[in-house]
Amino acid sequence: MNLLEVIFWGIPCVTAFMISLILGYGFYRERNRQKLIFSIGIALVGIAHINFMLENLEGVTLFQNVYWLFVPVACASSIATFSGFLKVYRLRSFMIFLFVTVASLLLFFSSLIPEIFAVVLMTVFSVFISVPLLSYLIVKNRELVDCIFLLANLCFIFEGVVRRWGLSSETPYLLSFFGMVFVSLMFTIPSKSNSYGVSSFFLLAKKLESTEEDLRLTQEKLLQSERLAAIGELAGMVGHDIRNPLQGITNATFFLKEKVSSKINEEELEIFDIIDGCVEDANKIVNDLLEYSKDIHLKIEETSPTFLIESSIDQIVVPDLIKIVLQLQNEKELSVDKGKIVRVFANLIKNAIDAMPDGGQLTIRTEKTNDGILFSFEDMGVGMSTEILSNLWRPLFTTKAKGMGFGLCVCKRFVEAHGGTINAKSEEAKGSTFEVKLPLLPNV
Repeated sequence: MNLLEVIFWGIPCVTAFMISLILGYGFYRERNRQKLIFSIGIALVGIAHINFMLENLEGVTLFQNVYWLFVPVACASSIATFSGFLKVYRLRSFMIFLFVTVASLLLFFSSLIPEIFAVVLMTVFSVFISVPLLSYLIVKNRELVDCIFLLANLCFIFEGVVRRWGLSSETPYLLSFFGMVFVSLMFTIPSKSNSYGVSSFFLLAKKLESTEEDLRLTQEKLLQSERLAAIGELAGMVGHDIRNPLQGITNATFFLKEKVSSKINEEELEIFDIIDGCVEDANKIVNDLLEYSKDIHLKIEETSPTFLIESSIDQIVVPDLIKIVLQLQNEKELSVDKGKIVRVFANLIKNAIDAMPDGGQLTIRTEKTNDGILFSFEDMGVGMSTEILSNLWRPLFTTKAKGMGFGLCVCKRFVEAHGGTINAKSEEAKGSTFEVKLPLLPNV
């Protein structure tokens, strides 16, 4: 035994396991069961070739009935051909393949049935199903994928014939190598979208998975719409009924404060400020509820990034412990609803200040992009966990003692109404960064 012999006999084994891993990774990335079917089948072929390699190099036989390991890949080939011929993806192909694979492995380990029956099964799958149908499909469609798959099946068939009848010891390895390479090529060659045959087996799988994903997204949007409708109905019913009592409380507080302010001390006067603050918080909740549920109508005006940032800061009482640093690039006009965008930025600035109770720095930047302007708000606050980040834009989710969790949801709706995007990134104890990208002209 020399190195060249080891390389020659080992090439089919290595090739089989490499192709199996590549197809398995494709299944992991795309959840494409067709790749999983062939990944399993080719891996079993690789195990069989280890047995043949040891027989040729050392005269050692690890397994008996080794031909049962070739049955799953022959089954996979016939399933792909038959399903593609009928253009029916839901042929329970994976369940059929799984049943045949499990049965083949049981017979391989138990030796209950002679391996001649494995040869018969491979003949049925390959000679009587795959080859005739593929030949018909090649004449009908003239697709390269069908030709390559037919070559793969012919390589496997002739490999079995040569190996079974002992016509050559080297030729089966070359046939097996090329057969596995042809199988792997099937997944890389583009096909016509309306084709029949093996290519349609893969195309239908992709289309079905894409359709299922679209259906899932549509269902999520429908649930969100139903939730919005319920919130809107609730807001319409209670908004007016709550605002009237709040206004009454505000008026009564103002009257009492004017009446008794000269007769009470500073500590007692603070009670009126607490009442005013609570009324203001309740009003904000009602406003957020109404804003979130109603349709958005934009009043577009031309403005500058600097004006939007400065107007937002003017609406916030900035504590002495907070330092706001502006890093604004050269002016570039954009058209937005100034009131709504200023409200978005003011909300983000206020949230950043709340995240830094012991003080810190808030850096606000603007950056020109190809089709818009990117605004970023970076604080040095407490940061957010992964769980909080994943729920950040969900209505009614809040980490604050006050509020109902509509602030950022309203911000997201305002930004997206302009055709923009808003996202957040954060690390606990390291701060958070919110980025808002707005087009120069709203995409409405």
